[in-house]
Amino acid sequence: YIKTADISLIVKLDESEALSRLDGMRSSLFMAIVGVSIVIVIVAILIARNLINPIHKLTRAAELFSRGDLDSRVELESTDEIGILGETFNIMANSLQESNNDLESRVKERTVDLRRSNQDLEQFAYVASHDLQEPLRMVSSYTQLLSRRYSGKLDSDADEFIGFAVDGAKRMQSLINDLLLYSRAGRQ
Repeated sequence: YIKTADISLIVKLDESEALSRLDGMRSSLFMAIVGVSIVIVIVAILIARNLINPIHKLTRAAELFSRGDLDSRVELESTDEIGILGETFNIMANSLQESNNDLESRVKERTVDLRRSNQDLEQFAYVASHDLQEPLRMVSSYTQLLSRRYSGKLDSDADEFIGFAVDGAKRMQSLINDLLLYSRAGRQ
């Protein structure tokens, strides 16, 4: 209805004529959706490559390092936070590997020192046991001689003292023999 002219206008359109424009829009809309989907997939792949792959490399290197592979390092070429984290991991790994190498060399040095010290100790025990045997044989012989000659001829205290001396000489002989046996066992 047009007020100024006081007339009404009726227009008749066919359904196909009215919807023809929508058909064109439908194919354009479908193409736009497909295009946006392709762009989303490409962006997701790029994000995965630039974010997830470096994190995976860092995780893998840390796993290997924790299992004892001290040569494990992260190869990242980015300067973002993940790249900085990878660089920090490599610095830490280098420091730990240097400390480990230092400790291993110290252990080797100390092992050599301990072997030398043990050999010296074994040699000392061997020499000391041999050197102590002669004076001990003499003390043992004379105390046994005293025991045989004067047992019962002196007072009971003297017999007791001679018995203590003979017993002490026997125990000392046993200890020296054990020391000699130990020094021989250490060599073999």
